[in-house]
Amino acid sequence: MEESKMSKIMPYELVSASKYDFTEEPFSKVIGHASQKEILKSVIDWFKKSNEYKNKGVSIPKGILMYGDPGNGKSLLMREAIKYAEAPTLVFKGEMDNISEGLEETFKKAKELGHCVIVIDELDLLIDKDNKATRILQDNLDGVNGPSDFLIMCATNNEWLIPGPLKRCGRLEKILRIPAPNGEEGTALLKKTFKDMNVDFPQDLVDEEIGLALDGVACASIKSIVNEVVLKNGFSNITSDMIYESIFSITNKVKDSEKADNYHCAVHEAGHALVASSSKFFKIGRLTINNNGGYLSVVDGDRNFRTHEKMLSDIQIACAGLIAEKIVFKTGCDGCDNDMQRVYKTAARAINRVGFASCSKTLPEVEPYRNIRNETEKRRSRNEKAIERLIRSCERKVTKYLKKNKKTLIALADELFKKKNLKSYEVAHIIACNSRGGNYENC
Repeated sequence: MEESKMSKIMPYELVSASKYDFTEEPFSKVIGHASQKEILKSVIDWFKKSNEYKNKGVSIPKGILMYGDPGNGKSLLMREAIKYAEAPTLVFKGEMDNISEGLEETFKKAKELGHCVIVIDELDLLIDKDNKATRILQDNLDGVNGPSDFLIMCATNNEWLIPGPLKRCGRLEKILRIPAPNGEEGTALLKKTFKDMNVDFPQDLVDEEIGLALDGVACASIKSIVNEVVLKNGFSNITSDMIYESIFSITNKVKDSEKADNYHCAVHEAGHALVASSSKFFKIGRLTINNNGGYLSVVDGDRNFRTHEKMLSDIQIACAGLIAEKIVFKTGCDGCDNDMQRVYKTAARAINRVGFASCSKTLPEVEPYRNIRNETEKRRSRNEKAIERLIRSCERKVTKYLKKNKKTLIALADELFKKKNLKSYEVAHIIACNSRGGNYENC
């Protein structure tokens, strides 16, 4: 009997509110994510007064779902939210073979505790592992198994894998996307991480420039950048070049290797960068090559708004690499597949979905899980021709611009080939010094 008690693994960890350090303001450790923090605070404030609202017949949100790529702060937000809630917390482990049984025990314990928080990480994996998990979550959120006073916080990398019924109002109704930090947030996190290690931040580092290089870089990667800088160079006399070297190393996995095989790639990436530099919608973040390929980071000034003109610019930047190779080498290479897929998908979306050619030419969305063609063959064929015309128009414009600025293209490729990594201001300086004049947008 004693042995069976010891062998039983509890499906949850009970965390007391007293465990947390309340000397710091909740959420003060979280850089950025301002709107997400405000929503979390609001929901938790309501949760703290749940009995008061319940007595007045008001239903408060019971569930929060946070989603986004790994390393962007979902776990940190959860920890800070738990601290802010100041309530006993059940952290579901998900280590049991029988997930549904573990969930039942966790909710049973929650009812015993009364006012508490339940935390479930990697919700999509639990649902995939046990198909009964969704029903158990729904029943407990709906109060089928009796009244309850808990707040459930879940996290997932893939929000689309969570069943729709679980995300409706009254269940996991507060759905928060946790994106990678923008340049300003990334710079703030970089400075904070240096400060936490008692390392002086280089005075010669320009916030706007480093922000372009860090835009879209995961929070975990930014901390790894600081760790690498300190491990390689010590705790004093840190320079901007040391930081940029680690940014390129961590974000692009650049390897020390012979550069002879990279000139084709350098021309390709230089083509992307030259066209992107003349776009009014995007800014260049960083440019790098290695023997595995190349990478251009571009910063979108307004990620939430895509005009037809911006979509055209996106197509032109994507096809510029292959066109640059054809201008310099008279041929392309097999490393352009991703670019070409992006060109076609963006052009197809412009024609088929957002009415670039005409509202009458847009196609209805395909019904999920049903192999049904909602459009006629004639309309599909007509739209394919419109897509082809749009792509050819972009290709002609890019070809004209790159031929006119071939000297700048080669100068940029030479410098990239030589250094392997170029910062945003280095790209801008090379283009400014070698440009023959004429703006790409006016070609």
